[in-house]
Amino acid sequence: MSHNWSISTTLRNPNRMIEWLRVAKKYLITTKWDNAKQIEYQILLIKHKLYTPNNITKAEKEKFDTFTEIITFNEAQTIFNRQNYKDPSMRGRTSFSPLKKFALIKLDSNNIIRMTSLGEYLLSDNYDFGYFLFRIFLKWEYKNPLEYKENTNFNINPFIGTMHLINKVNIIAYKNNEVVKGISKDEFMLFVQTLTNYKNINFYAKELFTYRNFVKQTNKNSILSHRQKEEKIKNKKLAVLKILTKETNDNKLEKLLNNLKDYTDNTIRYFRATRYLHIRGGGYYIDLEPRRTVEIDVLLDTYDGSSLILKNKDDYIDYLADVNLPVLPWETKQKLHNIIDSLAKELSLLEKKLNLIPTNFSILKVNDIEELKTNTQKLRDKRKKYLDMITHNELQDISKIKECIYSLENIRELKNKPSIELEKWATVALMALNDTLGINPNYPVGDDNEPLFTAPARKADIECFYKEFNSICEVTMLVGRNQWYNEGQPVMRHLREFENKHPTNSTYCLFLAPKLHQDTINTFWTSTKYEYEGVKQKIIPLTITQLVQLLQILISIKQDNKKLFHTDIKDLFDDIVQLTNKVSNSKNWISAIPSLINNWKTKLQ
Repeated sequence: MSHNWSISTTLRNPNRMIEWLRVAKKYLITTKWDNAKQIEYQILLIKHKLYTPNNITKAEKEKFDTFTEIITFNEAQTIFNRQNYKDPSMRGRTSFSPLKKFALIKLDSNNIIRMTSLGEYLLSDNYDFGYFLFRIFLKWEYKNPLEYKENTNFNINPFIGTMHLINKVNIIAYKNNEVVKGISKDEFMLFVQTLTNYKNINFYAKELFTYRNFVKQTNKNSILSHRQKEEKIKNKKLAVLKILTKETNDNKLEKLLNNLKDYTDNTIRYFRATRYLHIRGGGYYIDLEPRRTVEIDVLLDTYDGSSLILKNKDDYIDYLADVNLPVLPWETKQKLHNIIDSLAKELSLLEKKLNLIPTNFSILKVNDIEELKTNTQKLRDKRKKYLDMITHNELQDISKIKECIYSLENIRELKNKPSIELEKWATVALMALNDTLGINPNYPVGDDNEPLFTAPARKADIECFYKEFNSICEVTMLVGRNQWYNEGQPVMRHLREFENKHPTNSTYCLFLAPKLHQDTINTFWTSTKYEYEGVKQKIIPLTITQLVQLLQILISIKQDNKKLFHTDIKDLFDDIVQLTNKVSNSKNWISAIPSLINNWKTKLQ
């Protein structure tokens, strides 16, 4: 018997799910989902390099690692057959399962594969992954006809239940004159992931607060060593799980504790992406998003955390897949006016901080519901713009630039995944460097303007606009040959698409990585010196260390009471591009860039 629910760890990377869905749409729609088709789907994932089995030859690995190399269906089938799976069709069902559970695909009464409207939405150009998850999690429940059939005692909407639990804990903290801070990751692991019945929310909140006080007192105990404290807290965790789950087998409790650790980060990541949960306390505490108080209050008043317990699979999937259901309880004229008032209050403070002319937000409080929904989104977009402006202003302070340098130099030690942190701090660095018109990262953000995931596939990571030129910035933490496979062609394609979209200005691409792989350099050399699809491009490959060097030059300039302009950056970019006409090969090109940066620094002094 299971004691917890979880979001499949298969879905840690949303882009992976989207690409798997793309393959399903291209090859599987309107076909019958039988054993043969299940095997075919897994083979197709191998063919498109979206799944790499363990047992592959060196030559096959080269193909997986090389962007331009094609794996034929027959080759993928050979690789698949070599794995000698006991149940070959199960591999395809496992890969297909997340698409079904998230209602992106459905099987009709004849087991024919159909796309849902939600699946079509996720493959559209303007999908919002956070909105998609919010709509799913409002309806995702246990038990449901697709999962956990054996757990007849499960009765929970995990997302709503989580918000109720955090709210109850915050109320207890307030009543006890404690700091209201949400719940810690450890508390989330123990109490959120094992909350399987909405009727237990009050009990769990009280037990959580008791556990919190135990941990606090244990950590204050000066007699105990650090190791003794850790052991004591671990034993308390096991005791808590025994109370919550009524499991008496110690080995099963140990296993459960280990499994919960793996599930927790994934759950927090996806729940936070809805923009209704907020990370605070240096990334350690999970709280309700204060900027969505109106919506959250209405959600908690409307839903108690119980599940609808839909028994029919088709009904459940249709319900999940309908992007218009449920009707959001705040989508009334009065509630939307309240949301606009709340956003207006926040924006007015930001305008005051930025010395902007006050906006008359009252004109947005119209009568039409759809127009009101559009206006609330406009205000949230305006808030992001204001927060970006504040960040840019703060970066005039040398201490903030030093913080950016520290973060770039310690990118693997920060709270989020390094790939997310690199996109964030590269954005900050570009904001700091000069008089930009706009630096627009494509990664999705929460209401706190912090990134939730990396930028989606098929888009540049960051788009930059200046008076005399435009640029994109592509970043990666990859350093091996897979850097070339994952970034070579996509970077050049993103740059060409951006060039075509903004043809009036000269366009560059800044490519950043911890180290530059020679295959990547060779690809960019060809594009810059000769052509990509018939036209030369302007690609600037730099290491993170070299970006840090630019920021250090910026600090020196500021200390001399001077300014760095975007035209100065353009001069450096042009020097790097034009160098391809002065050296004989790509190795000489890259090795000469440090000298160009030093010469550029001398010119600015």
